Amino acid sequence: MLTGRLTGGAGLAAQNYCDQTRDAGSGLEIWDRESLLERIVRALDIGVAGRAEGPLFTLMGAIDDGSITELQIERFSRRWLSIDIDGWACALEAAIVAERLANTDRPDLASYASLGIVSER
Repeated sequence: MLTGRLTGGAGLAAQNYCDQTRDAGSGLEIWDRESLLERIVRALDIGVAGRAEGPLFTLMGAIDDGSITELQIERFSRRWLSIDIDGWACALEAAIVAERLANTDRPDLASYASLGIVSER
């Protein structure tokens, strides 16, 4: 497993490697940002392990059943205010919430959630 960004000719080199190793039973799988975010959203516990997941799962449930409100998002985003909290974990939570909202035809609230992380950090 490697992490990082493919720049320059690395994308073409990776594709060539895939082509050469496909028949040998090995290969290379490359995930772009959107694919990674989609996978994280499907497995929330990977990205937010060690945090209080209850509030996040409650919010996801409200999004899924269509009962989500701006007030719920604002209250949830208050957890991002603490100076002691990991900023990356907060950004991941905001991305997860915004992605789920966007996927349930609530781009208005997805934008609102995104603004929560920008204004809190």
